[in-house]
Amino acid sequence: MSRCFRSVIAAIVAIHIAAAASAQANAQAKKLKESDLPEAVQATAARESAQGKVTGYWQRDQDGAVIYEVDLVVDGHARGVLINPEGVVVVVQEEVPWNKLDPSVQSGIQSQAGDAKVGTVYSISQDGKLTRYIAIVDKGGQKTKVEVGADGAPPATSPGS
Repeated sequence: MSRCFRSVIAAIVAIHIAAAASAQANAQAKKLKESDLPEAVQATAARESAQGKVTGYWQRDQDGAVIYEVDLVVDGHARGVLINPEGVVVVVQEEVPWNKLDPSVQSGIQSQAGDAKVGTVYSISQDGKLTRYIAIVDKGGQKTKVEVGADGAPPATSPGS
């Protein structure tokens, strides 16, 4: 998987475990072999990767929490599965072709991106429910990300942000 894909996964992990943005930038990923994964994580990873090809296993330690990541290619697109040490899927991030997005999601992403070029778009699901989309955008050679809700609306801001 590309560095950009792992960066997006790191951001999702940070959001999920309520880490501060500064801590997310310092998160380190450790590449693993399947045999390095805890047994429960191995079982979940095997189930989640049954329809695809694993391209990497990772462990992240952030703010005292451990999360495992399985990067896959499924039907020609990237998929990342975050699994807690007990083997529970925490987040699934899946690459979505632009032409497969609902027009309201396309419009929301384009609105957030402004004049930046929209690149890869990922759907983010938690607890089996689509929660949002993240798109990698390029503005003058600088890559950033934009986020919209599952309906294409801008994300709600939390108090103090």
